[in-house]
Amino acid sequence: WYDKPAWLAATVQYGSYVFTCIFAVEFVVKILGLGMRGYFSHFSNAFDALVVTLSVVDMVLGLATPSTTLASGMTALRALRLLRLFRLAQRWHQLQRILDAFVASTESIGWLTALLLLFLFVGALVGMQLFGFSLAFCDTVAGSSQQCFEANVRDCPAHWDCYVPCDVSSAGSWVMVAGSPYDGQALCEVFTDGSDGQPLAWAQVGKSAVPPANFDTFWRAFLTLFQILTLDDWNQVMYETMATTTPWAAIYFVLMILLGR
Repeated sequence: WYDKPAWLAATVQYGSYVFTCIFAVEFVVKILGLGMRGYFSHFSNAFDALVVTLSVVDMVLGLATPSTTLASGMTALRALRLLRLFRLAQRWHQLQRILDAFVASTESIGWLTALLLLFLFVGALVGMQLFGFSLAFCDTVAGSSQQCFEANVRDCPAHWDCYVPCDVSSAGSWVMVAGSPYDGQALCEVFTDGSDGQPLAWAQVGKSAVPPANFDTFWRAFLTLFQILTLDDWNQVMYETMATTTPWAAIYFVLMILLGR
């Protein structure tokens, strides 16, 4: 860890050298006793050979060139030595039974994972259909709302910009708007209301804010639904969705939690 005491670092380093030498001696003795073919006929021995070889290379590089990038990279391979603990299962029968039960349950866990992914896939598609491009807020400027003045709504952006009403007489000029991202000002413009053709004056005060948990794309919907199933701040996502769509949106979240968990 950072700022580790020098005596502790030296103890760990020399301990690593000692155990590496012990493992290397064990490796040589087993090779001489079993022969190359007999030694490598067992997977555990082949794994030991790999670990010992990497450990010796790590030790040699550390002693010869301790400051090189290669030596630092080889040091990370020391973590492979922890896998030698699994060799205890050969002599520790209780641990062996636990490992056997874990391996036997892997197949059922795989099917359960596939079922969960299928549920997330379907739930994400339903969320996109119900709430896609709905979670956006204009809460940075008081009195602002999402507006789009295009004749065809298909020409509007995915998330509409935030506007505040202004006086028609101020059209074409900058007006003071508290909280506006444009140094507290906004350009007043005249738009035509599509319903009755009457001119309306609005001032754009920035883009709408989109929370990270949304249903705009499949990937976002998938991650949002996964977050909901973990119950990590799921109620905040539900409240935001209810605020921008309808209070009935709570049914979706309750059903996803009940069915997914």
